Amino acid sequence: MSTPMGAVPVGVGATLLNGIDVGLVGALPIGAAVLLGGTPSWRLVELQLAWSTALATGALALVVRSRSSAAD
Repeated sequence: MSTPMGAVPVGVGATLLNGIDVGLVGALPIGAAVLLGGTPSWRLVELQLAWSTALATGALALVVRSRSSAAD
C-alpha cells in the first residue's frame, strides 16, 4: 500500500482496528462533561485522574498476564 509518507506494510491497518483505543476510553469523563454542559471543576479533574489511573492499571495487568502466559 502506498501513502504520501511512503510504503506501509499491509497489516498495519488491521492493528489499528483491534480493540478499543485506550485514549478514547480514557477521555470518556471529559466527553460526558462536554455533552452534559458541565463546567470545568476540580471534581472533574479528580474523576479524570481516577478513571485514567484505573485504565492504566487494567492495561498493565493485561500486559503482565499476557506476557506471563506466553512464557509458560
